[in-house]
Amino acid sequence: MIRALGKRRCNDFGAHPYRWAPFIALVLGTFPVAITAQGSEGVHPFFGQSLPIRREVEIQVTVGGDPELTEPRAVLADASSIYVLDPAAVGVHRFDRDGAWQNTFGRKGEGPGEFRRPDAMGWVSDTLWVADPGLNRLSFFDRNGVFLRSIRFNVHSGRTRAIPRRAWGTQILSVPYFPLRSTPGVDSIPILVFDENGAVQDTLVWGVSGQVAVSVTIGGQNGSEDRTVSIRHRFDHQSMMAYDPMSRWAYRAKWKVGSNDREFLELLRIGATGDTTASSRMPLSRAELSESDIRTYANELYGTLPEVVRARISIGELTRAFLEQVATPSRPSVDAMVASEDGTIWFRQTARMGVETPQHWAAFQPGWESGAHVVLPVGYSLLSASGGLLWTKNENALGLPTITGWKVSWPDTPR
Repeated sequence: MIRALGKRRCNDFGAHPYRWAPFIALVLGTFPVAITAQGSEGVHPFFGQSLPIRREVEIQVTVGGDPELTEPRAVLADASSIYVLDPAAVGVHRFDRDGAWQNTFGRKGEGPGEFRRPDAMGWVSDTLWVADPGLNRLSFFDRNGVFLRSIRFNVHSGRTRAIPRRAWGTQILSVPYFPLRSTPGVDSIPILVFDENGAVQDTLVWGVSGQVAVSVTIGGQNGSEDRTVSIRHRFDHQSMMAYDPMSRWAYRAKWKVGSNDREFLELLRIGATGDTTASSRMPLSRAELSESDIRTYANELYGTLPEVVRARISIGELTRAFLEQVATPSRPSVDAMVASEDGTIWFRQTARMGVETPQHWAAFQPGWESGAHVVLPVGYSLLSASGGLLWTKNENALGLPTITGWKVSWPDTPR
């Protein structure tokens, strides 16, 4: 087995062997069973077979209904139930497989089984865990929503802190919090492995290269000092991560440079012991960008910045920051990934900024090297792949969300 990249032992969080670099950006997000090696010469998934999908179930929200979902964050499903996590409508909302509401568990509060602002969930066997960063804890429930126990800790080291973020086998994962700084580059991002008492068992360090943000100086007003802000962008080489809904594996995809000097995406599956149990070279790549592309992107990005920022910097200043700080800009063909329980790994095709288009998600399965993709309707975004369905969210004219479960029609060979 190949050991996870950059892995080091650490028995004391405060004495971590790596210097805590400023945390700029990490895509987690937002994959199980053996992954077969795929050559870079395989069929590009977004130009290959398009898999038909059909609506299997819809969960619609009505004003005054049960529950009043506003910000659904995650969806899990088993043979009989659908579980929806909503940080705003605090709690986990359980529906049957036809979309009828059954019950809500985990009300707002700080007591046993309560939440402040939950933001992630998953399974460990028949137990549902829910992460609540606001309370620094994981809470565990049975499939009916009965509270079982909780794990709570908050480990500090200087200006960083680590809290329970997700269950991983019998251990707990945490990505330490780092204040956002102006420095655009990051050397490594540590992921800490704890036991249930908050003692550090291991430290996984994922290498990150390239730029993830540009630094722009904003002039002070009314005598205040100038300040520097970091503006994130897509011209980077950062890793993507995703997790098995059953808490068995973590998946890490990283852009690497091949022997032909072309970049490709390497996918690793990492077990709960921290070992790389499978690897694959995905038939995905990045495209080099010109100065004209950079200028166009800067103009598009400028329109999405908060008004308070736009009022104090110009498009020209933002464009110059990109041209000066982004040495070798390239555009990734995918920018997010999602894992399902059955081993299917989904990658989202990078869309052109500022243009609302259907989302394309490519599927990779063990033993099926050609790949294929699904096309979601405009306005639908993928939340998760669980219980045999793809789960999406879209909003109506009133801003109310609808959760849809889509059945994918797979070809006869092989799945």
